[in-house]
Amino acid sequence: MIDILPTELLLDIIRLACCDGGPTACSLQLVSRTWKVLTETHKFHSVALAGGPQQIRSFMGAFEASSEASRNNLRHICLTTARTNERYVLHRYLLKDFLSAVAPTIETLVFATDNVSNGNDIAIVLKWIHFPRLTHLKLAVPRIKIIANHPPQFPRLTHVHLAVHHPSSLADTHNSLAQLLRIPCSESLISIRLSGVTLTEPDTADFFSSLFDFEGEEELDTDAPLLPPCVVKYIVQVCENEPAVTAQPDCALIIRMNEELGRVRFRLLPPAATLKEQDWKDAWLQVQSGERDIEQDWRDLR
Repeated sequence: MIDILPTELLLDIIRLACCDGGPTACSLQLVSRTWKVLTETHKFHSVALAGGPQQIRSFMGAFEASSEASRNNLRHICLTTARTNERYVLHRYLLKDFLSAVAPTIETLVFATDNVSNGNDIAIVLKWIHFPRLTHLKLAVPRIKIIANHPPQFPRLTHVHLAVHHPSSLADTHNSLAQLLRIPCSESLISIRLSGVTLTEPDTADFFSSLFDFEGEEELDTDAPLLPPCVVKYIVQVCENEPAVTAQPDCALIIRMNEELGRVRFRLLPPAATLKEQDWKDAWLQVQSGERDIEQDWRDLR
């Protein structure tokens, strides 16, 4: 059958088949020499890794030994990290080596972990690496804290979703993300989503005023950076059992003012349970197969 099908049709079939994170491409490589040649440039198009050190090392060995065409066709990465007994610093630098190898070509990156050390690792590593083509970034970590000066590393990033497992204030979560992505300097970022945050802190109203660029009667005591003009959508999903923001009159008033006068479309989503690592991978696989819109996380869902 393969001998009678046009090469162009076979390549289209392979391209559509190799969107499950790697298993199909690896299987097709073993069919025959012809299939190995045909699938060579598509085998790394989308890659999903469970994140154990051995799996990452095995991938890097295969990736570095492959053709330039194969490496240049890598576009989508989903990395979920497993708990490991290896030393903290070793894992951080292994993660840095991995992301440095894939950073030049990837367009989407999902990183999900319930391990505190690995969550800290990704925040530290990302500020070291330049991602010239990355447009969509999702980070699901226990918490994130970044205070550092570094050059902007994401010149084409348009969508970011940060989900924290350990409830953290909206202001703290936003400020850490702003430090990591250099949000005030961005010229491409369109949509921001923060999940798992709390809104009960006394300074939440001041933070909203600063975020939406509304000046109050008193000087705002907040270090929250303003959003650049390119950001048009800001979505917040509070953690489970978080009281409704409508219970805080000052916050509710500022949100209503922004709906009437602001330029940023703000959406507050209802509380939801923390997603597991497999949930993030499943959603990523649905995007790769075309079953889920790549921008679904940033839709105006109520």
